[in-house]
Amino acid sequence: GNTTVYSSPTNPDTDNDGWTDDVEFAHSTDPTRADTDRDGIPDPTDPDPLVPDITQAPFVAIAGGFRHSLGVDANGRLWAWGSNDFGELGDGCTVGVGCAAKNQPAVVGTATDWKAIAAGSNFSVALKTNGTVWAWGRNNLGQLGDGTTTDRSTPVQVCQTGSGTGCAGGVALTNVAVIAAGGAHALARRADGPLHPDTGTLWAWGDNALGQLGIGSTTPAFSANPLQVGGTTADAWRSVAAGANHSVANLFSGIDANGLEVMQIYSWGANESGQLAQGFTDALAHPTPVANGSAPILSAGGSHTTVINRASTYFAVGRLTDGELGIGYVLDPNKFDAFCATVISGTVDPASVALDWIPNWVSKDLGGLPLAVAAGGVHTLALLDDGTGNGTGRIYSFGANSRGQLGRQVAVSGPFARVCPFNPFRSRVEGDLLDNSIARPVDSNPGWVAVAAGSLHSLALKKTATGNRLYAWGDNSQGQLGDGTFTLRNAPVLIR
Repeated sequence: GNTTVYSSPTNPDTDNDGWTDDVEFAHSTDPTRADTDRDGIPDPTDPDPLVPDITQAPFVAIAGGFRHSLGVDANGRLWAWGSNDFGELGDGCTVGVGCAAKNQPAVVGTATDWKAIAAGSNFSVALKTNGTVWAWGRNNLGQLGDGTTTDRSTPVQVCQTGSGTGCAGGVALTNVAVIAAGGAHALARRADGPLHPDTGTLWAWGDNALGQLGIGSTTPAFSANPLQVGGTTADAWRSVAAGANHSVANLFSGIDANGLEVMQIYSWGANESGQLAQGFTDALAHPTPVANGSAPILSAGGSHTTVINRASTYFAVGRLTDGELGIGYVLDPNKFDAFCATVISGTVDPASVALDWIPNWVSKDLGGLPLAVAAGGVHTLALLDDGTGNGTGRIYSFGANSRGQLGRQVAVSGPFARVCPFNPFRSRVEGDLLDNSIARPVDSNPGWVAVAAGSLHSLALKKTATGNRLYAWGDNSQGQLGDGTFTLRNAPVLIR
């Protein structure tokens, strides 16, 4: 936000602009160059150093949805662009009549206290610095959490109980620290945990047809108000992620002898591709611990899940049809030999054998130390340490590339097909190895600080001397890249 933090010998403000050095580092601004109006533009290059230029303040958070994108800038302003069929851009349009797509970032309202964002399928969720949650867009399954199923084109408050504007007859959901949005459901982790200040109870709302709310049942089929995940005794949830129809979260249990947090991954919801990492493909309506599951960084995609554990090792599980797990295969290599044997003997129809998913964790060296990961619809982005010591990285991508969402500027080809010997059903297993299933760099330059993956598009922030710069690539049919066009981009383009 715009709160001045006064300097002290232990908390200096080197450029004397009202932002202490630690705050500037957190916002990726330069602590040695004054930015008096706090718009992300240093005074020497700012046309008016006393008046914030809201159109140029750098983004500090980004999110990609089905066909729209969201951003929060250094001034706490919220931005949206892309598809607007259900009012997901929050511009106050009349849903079904005048909600047009926007191909450039546009400010949502006038508030300057936005903190975090999450983009779902045609709906948006955002968190304010006061711990309240707001949502807008499609609401057919209660995914806005306002107690109704009415689509909204301006942000409405998520109501723990009650409904509509001001949560009439009830109370708002408050004290929230973390949010996530899936296909048609959302998650919010409160800061009310008794064990650790960064843990708390977990709440979910929206679609529950496959148990994605984690309440132990698929009844009700959806909820327009938040319901507590895992029962009343589960009060130490940490990080959370929402996929198209599944959810994953870490449950904190204490501090080990080395002073490190002890956490266990739980998963629930849809599981048709084994994305819950439970070793089977049955859906689960109750949070269930994952074997060998301890990882602070979580990301959930269309039908796959990716994590980075405490040892900075990348793991993935679920659908790999398009190589979205990044393990070098689009068919499970552990099933391949047995599959070939049955095909050759003629004892099984290969079309009945599911080879294109893995229900247990598989690890992969992506080519560097992973800092962050973002799972999209059928592709994945990974931020790998660039070795500069600045906490920045290079972006790698893998998975489907039908709309240029991998952003690869050089295609690599080779003898990547693996087939069964004398296989009469060769077409079934061709392409066992594909280049798109191997992590390769999007851009050879260092300095990237954040990645976000939408359904078929990608977003990233790059650190510069004047603040983060937003880049985007992939599908742009609804203007979700924000470059002022509706043209597909198969390589990163600078947005702002």
